[in-house]
Order: sequence, then structure tokens, then C-alpha cells
Amino acid sequence: MGRGKSVGPDLTSIGRQVTVADLERKLSNPGAQVSDGYALVTVKLSAGATVRGFARKETLHGLQLQTTDGRLLLLAGGEYQMVSRDKGSAMPALKATPEEHRNLVAFLSRLGGLKPGPLPGDGDPIDAAAIDQILHPKPGDWPTYNGLVSGQSP
Repeated sequence: MGRGKSVGPDLTSIGRQVTVADLERKLSNPGAQVSDGYALVTVKLSAGATVRGFARKETLHGLQLQTTDGRLLLLAGGEYQMVSRDKGSAMPALKATPEEHRNLVAFLSRLGGLKPGPLPGDGDPIDAAAIDQILHPKPGDWPTYNGLVSGQSP
């Protein structure tokens, strides 16, 4: 329902993002293809300590690492010495009866996302004017990542 966790993705729209065959493969063998941002790594810091987490983004000059407890570390090239990648996935293969497997795939394959706006069940009062400004920005305003609610560039 739009609330992925720091170490797991939001699956609200997974049914629009992958095919049923892809879902089957990912549940049966998650390590066969690890999605970008979910590669588990161990990083040796220049100070000598090591830290483990997910390589959210890596460039020639730095690493965005989210630790397994959810902290975000933005490391410049000189702050770490080595990045060791784990083979496989942090997600274990699904262990379920054939009926449970079928039901899970059926459920996930039907997830088509949420309409833009406040998440259902939020306890905070809804500021309709602020939401409208995000959903219908004035020309020149850039209220969201890449300027669109979807986060995709136009």
C-alpha cells in the first residue's frame, strides 16, 4: 500500500512492472537476477571498520549504501577501500505449498499501484491544497522527483 521498507521494495505496483513468469522466477530463485539497488555488499571503510548493506547507487566517485538496519551512508571515494559483493540475493527462495505459491503469484500479479495522493489509512490530517499543488503543479514548479508524481522523467 505504498509503504515499502528500507530493506525491501514497495510491491504496490509489481503487477504492472513484471510478468507472471518473472514473478515465478524471482520467487523460486531470487539470486538469479538481483534488482538494481538490492545487491548486498560488505564495504571496508578507510578507517578500518567494515559495514554491510545494500549498494543503492555506486559511481566512480562514491557509494550510496543503505545498511541492513536502514541507515543511509553516503560514502565518497576516499572513505572506503573495498566493496565485496555477495553472490545471490538477501531474499530467500519462497518455501510454500503449491497452493500458497499460486495464491501469492496471483495476488502480486494483480497489484497495479495506487492513485496519486495520500496513502490510505494515514492518521495525519490531509491538506487537500498541498496535495493538489503536487498533483497539478503550476508551470515552472518542480514539486516531485523528476517533476512527475511517478518519478519518471517526462
